[in-house]
Amino acid sequence: MGAIKVGIIGYGGSAKSFHLPFILPNPDLEVYAFLQRAPPPPSSGNPSENPPGEREVKEGKEKEEGRVGMHCTIDFPLAKHYRTAPEFFADNEIELVVICSSQMHGEYAEQALKSGKHVVVEKPFVNSSREAGALVELAKEVGRVLTVFHSEFFFSFFLSHIFVCSLLVLFVLLGLLSLF
Repeated sequence: MGAIKVGIIGYGGSAKSFHLPFILPNPDLEVYAFLQRAPPPPSSGNPSENPPGEREVKEGKEKEEGRVGMHCTIDFPLAKHYRTAPEFFADNEIELVVICSSQMHGEYAEQALKSGKHVVVEKPFVNSSREAGALVELAKEVGRVLTVFHSEFFFSFFLSHIFVCSLLVLFVLLGLLSLF
């Protein structure tokens, strides 16, 4: 069995900071496609647009010009790029959809499930418990995994609270602090 082909919806901060850093080092996952509405920039480096051997030259220019990170076709030239949801969801090779767009989480999750894909949804999951319940039922009906990604535990304010609480417990255990 090969790597799971991942389709990512959105190419903003969430995709680049919270999802791709976990997907890329995992040999069981392959970044296969993106749904990014923005058209590729001219000379994006997409292999279908460039003759063999030209990609390496363009990559150096893109880094110099600060274009890396602007578009999925620049950073992932071998991945498929879709600009519309119907085209994206029609790709039967996509097995897992990661939804990290700025909106439409519920609609995208429903479309992904109905097209037979497993789904990871960035927070906020949906706008109501009724909508969440309907998606959970749909996932059960189609036999697919539906889950929500939440990265709050890695934010500095949370970690600092854990650190302070740990220090308080340590001080109490050592008798350096007494509670009244």
